[in-house]
Amino acid sequence: MSVTKLTNGNYQARFRFEGQRFKRNFKTAKDAKYWEAETLSDLQKGNKVNLRSDKRKLSELVDQWFIVHGHSLKTGKTRQKELHRIVTLLGNPLAKNFKASDFAKWRAEQLDKGITANTLNHYKVYLQGVYTELERIGEWSGDNPLKPLKKLKVDEPDVTYLTKSQIHSLLSECERSNNPHLNPVVRLCLSTGSRWGEAMALTRDRVKIDRVTYSGTKNGQNRTIPVSKELTAMLVAEGNRRGTLFNNCEQAFDLAVERANVELPKDTRITPYVCEPFRYERW
Repeated sequence: MSVTKLTNGNYQARFRFEGQRFKRNFKTAKDAKYWEAETLSDLQKGNKVNLRSDKRKLSELVDQWFIVHGHSLKTGKTRQKELHRIVTLLGNPLAKNFKASDFAKWRAEQLDKGITANTLNHYKVYLQGVYTELERIGEWSGDNPLKPLKKLKVDEPDVTYLTKSQIHSLLSECERSNNPHLNPVVRLCLSTGSRWGEAMALTRDRVKIDRVTYSGTKNGQNRTIPVSKELTAMLVAEGNRRGTLFNNCEQAFDLAVERANVELPKDTRITPYVCEPFRYERW
């Protein structure tokens, strides 16, 4: 048995009895201890214990999660929308009635429809995180239904690299493109191993004479990478003077890849794992 103080100033009484977990939040530690002692006494006597019924639906938990935690995430709004989409597909059950078996059954149906195991593993983590975060701050007192459910096994994809010959062919086609920003963007990706989105978000103040700095990256950390003076001169000369250096050139890149007869992995532009061996070469 234990009574703990929560981050919101309330107190939570928590204990287990015959394998079942009991939790409830109170304004004072005294009330929490009293409820804990009385409830345990009733259980030991075989008396029926009436716990307050939580009638929130899964969608309501998602919205509460966003208020207390999701709003602080870089992709919080996007995550909230994705969670609502998943919850709708699950039938938006009462949160307290949602079980691991419900998700497992739905997951199997999605696999049959062609949704990848990796994507479904992300969905599990997203939903499990909602319960975890609300439990942490005392907004959820039930079990986390997805915690005991194992992730699906995912085979690691084969690592693919462009050969030097392929890179030179690709760069030649980029130079021929009608989009003036394509060539510097691709050279930047190949030289630094950056993600396509990181290169497209680069601003002039992040380019120095022999290095570039990516900010707002996927993991939230800035990353500085050395590059040739020739490349930084190209970036500054051919990029925009205000805002981000480059305009959208994804379509131009797809056309250049097609003309160069280069086969990239599905849904890939230029990524670190494609270009790793050539990261610091001077183009």
